[in-house]
Amino acid sequence: MKWKNLLIYAFLSGSAPIIGQTYTDGVFVLNEDWYGHNNSSINFLHPESGEIDYYLIQTNPANMDGSIIQTLGCTAQYGVIYGDKMYVISKQDQDPGENAEEKQGGRLVILDAQNMQVLYRLPIIAEKNGKSIADGRSFVGVDENKGYIGTSNGIYILDLNTYVLNGIIEGSENPLITGDESPSAGLGALYENQIGMMIRTQDHVLAIQQDKGILVINPETDKIEQVIPGCFSTMVQSKDGYVWVGLNSNSNEEYLHYPYGSAGEEWIGNTLLRIDPYTFETKRIVLPRGGINQTWYAWTAGSLCASAKENVLYFIYNEDSSQGQASWFTTAHMYKYDIDKGTCELIYDSTPEDRYFYGAGIRINPADDKIYAALYVSFISNNYFLYYQLDKNGKPLEEYEPISGYWYPAMFIFPDNQTPVIENFSPVELNGTTQEIDLSNMATDEDTPITSITKRVTKIENENIVSAKIKNNKLILTPLQAGETSITVRFNSNGKCEDRDLAVKVSTATYIQETESDPIHIFARNGIIQIFGIEPSTEVEIYNMQSQLIYKNTLSSGCTITEIPPRQIYIVKIKNQIHKIIL
Repeated sequence: MKWKNLLIYAFLSGSAPIIGQTYTDGVFVLNEDWYGHNNSSINFLHPESGEIDYYLIQTNPANMDGSIIQTLGCTAQYGVIYGDKMYVISKQDQDPGENAEEKQGGRLVILDAQNMQVLYRLPIIAEKNGKSIADGRSFVGVDENKGYIGTSNGIYILDLNTYVLNGIIEGSENPLITGDESPSAGLGALYENQIGMMIRTQDHVLAIQQDKGILVINPETDKIEQVIPGCFSTMVQSKDGYVWVGLNSNSNEEYLHYPYGSAGEEWIGNTLLRIDPYTFETKRIVLPRGGINQTWYAWTAGSLCASAKENVLYFIYNEDSSQGQASWFTTAHMYKYDIDKGTCELIYDSTPEDRYFYGAGIRINPADDKIYAALYVSFISNNYFLYYQLDKNGKPLEEYEPISGYWYPAMFIFPDNQTPVIENFSPVELNGTTQEIDLSNMATDEDTPITSITKRVTKIENENIVSAKIKNNKLILTPLQAGETSITVRFNSNGKCEDRDLAVKVSTATYIQETESDPIHIFARNGIIQIFGIEPSTEVEIYNMQSQLIYKNTLSSGCTITEIPPRQIYIVKIKNQIHKIIL
């Protein structure tokens, strides 16, 4: 009976399930699908032929687990390809209309990005008293080993190798969650303090939290370093590296209450907040036309997206509707914002055709800069959807008509077929001073924005020769003692990694101590070393220039060390910092 149901899906889709079939030459369409009837689905559009494959998950024989068909969860709203896998996040694990004895989903479903085989399903992200307390919202790949899952109750850390959850990011929790929430109510704690869009920048992860602002997270420590306060909706990173966020510019204190973005709140979306991803300096940009819809009531990823080829943003907006959720269902205007020129123009209006954008509405293929849009026909009909392909100026190029169905398209997802191209390092010789190497243009990828390619030091062959760190897209080298060594830098392009080795020769070491942002101060005089500004229970190690450990102790915020022979050069290690001193 279960196989019969699978074949019925295949008959409806017009394509038979083929073991080993791959999906690399088109566009994935993630669908919420028909709430109250079945779990979410993925279709696949072949733009050249116009053909559409339906129910890729349900019709894949590889997704038969005994008598159960493995599927997506209920109301899938976000999906992304990272590495060779697709991560799909659904609000709940199972639609109330889906027979769990036949098909089972998950709030997180991990798929093989090429053949749509289900690799892992996570029905419950977190629970309390036997009930789920974290509905799915978003996902971001942090590095090749770790990802973050955004939920209605915080950000959870996922091991991408074992699929094990390693806790929650402290400070991202929803304090209102009790475990008694009803997902179908559309109000209450599940729709307050939610995590929305998340972006991996070079040095941090930025995540929108509904009632706080933008969380700035250190991806190495999984700690929130700061919060940019405000009432925001969706977020994207442009070609020039800046992060752009839809901002509620309503200054009336009556409406700037918690929870932000809840039903009935007065949202004014005519302002973007530009964030420098390195300094976190912000600038408000008032849009001359259009605006950004709020995305919280029934959370969506939002329409704000960026070209990978030009320094422009795109979004859809409805100026004519009342504020709030009504604008989601009557949006007909697509805008293009030129960042360099500061101009904003209406490039497509679907009103004359009685068609309206749905879900996130639009996304841009990073490989060719073509825009894909999901619209439904007539405000009265919600089972007749169309996919559009438009050029960068909003001119319709193709129109694709899927079979009639209550698809409710959530967003488009583009295959990642290309691998990064990395330049080789030229050998470096250091003569007593710190040197910086700009990494911003060392790596390119035809279908991944260059600003999304992250870098980190994975290995230093001899740490006593040189210290190395990457900050603000620059490799910073500090010579410690004469000698030769090698440094390995890993370039991560959307989960696809390549390593490059840098040969370093130190002819003259520096006698200037290296300092970080931590307020650590070291004074060396008259045979005495004094250290100030360290945290309690911090381990301090001191080495001589022959790499011999001559002192090791756990110290408090300040100390004086007297048993060190004077008139020599020493290396002091505190946490991950290296300081070189002359005593």
